[in-house]
Amino acid sequence: MTAKNFSTAANDFVLAYDKNAKRAIKAYRSGADKVAELAHKRFEAALAKSRPELSEETVANARNTRKAIGRVYSKSVDITATGAEAVVNATVKIGGELARRIPAHQPASAFRKARARRAS
Repeated sequence: MTAKNFSTAANDFVLAYDKNAKRAIKAYRSGADKVAELAHKRFEAALAKSRPELSEETVANARNTRKAIGRVYSKSVDITATGAEAVVNATVKIGGELARRIPAHQPASAFRKARARRAS
């Protein structure tokens, strides 16, 4: 395999990683939304079932608590997904740059130099 072929293959790998990682993050966000929706429906069903035994104040407090928890959940999903996107973007940037540099350097000599530095 020539350096050019290896560079092309490495670049293709980086692009595929970018595409698939972003697809996984999108699926995570979508799945989290579905979980939140299901939790909301189950909460409302349970509240409706026990409603005759609860005071108006208790029902209001329960709904306010559910809303607060829902906001925290949504915010945490957004923060983790945004963080994952940042990691993917940084990884793709670095990987793409490395893939572009492969033809300009001899990979074997770079490997030998790196090993020599670690041994020192």
